[in-house]
Amino acid sequence: FLEEMAEIYARQGWSADSRFSFTAAPVDNRSASLKDTVGLLTWLELFERVLPLSTDVRGGPFDISVFKIIGHFRYYLSTVREHKQGQPTFVPRVVYCEAAGLKHLSFHPDGRLYPCPETVGMTELAIGTYHPTFALDRHMAKRWHHQTILHRAQCRACEISTFCGGGCILAALTQNGDASSPACEGAPELLAAYLRQIRTAGA
Repeated sequence: FLEEMAEIYARQGWSADSRFSFTAAPVDNRSASLKDTVGLLTWLELFERVLPLSTDVRGGPFDISVFKIIGHFRYYLSTVREHKQGQPTFVPRVVYCEAAGLKHLSFHPDGRLYPCPETVGMTELAIGTYHPTFALDRHMAKRWHHQTILHRAQCRACEISTFCGGGCILAALTQNGDASSPACEGAPELLAAYLRQIRTAGA
């Protein structure tokens, strides 16, 4: 119902109101808890549906920043535009998100510490407790701490890893069984689709 939603937003005047922003986030199976994934859109399928309804194309309401690989690439393009004279500053994405560098902690009412908001309630992925005592399980935390593109052979050999950041650690753990084997969520295909759109728009 993305098209219908876009029409409602426009009819209400929300699309033209700078105080509103709209994101179409995919329902995914990062935790691998869904046995039946029929009907779930892939990241690429959602991008292809959202792009014609996006702020990038035809003034639609949806922001495409939810597609991280595209957001990182757009950031690089903005640095190129800002440095018309001289060399642009490029900061590579070494991690996919804060959880990958163990820079995020979720404090759950069950007294456990979780490394990612999407792991909350998955007790087997908890990295410690804060109640009744604070204790960090260093072995569990280590699975998240060094998950950068520099520590994964597949990422080191990837042409777009500095835009991707190595993919979701939770998806890697639950879908591949090992965080060192990245789950890229279709990043190469997404970036290729975005670049095709740029070329088409510029033609």
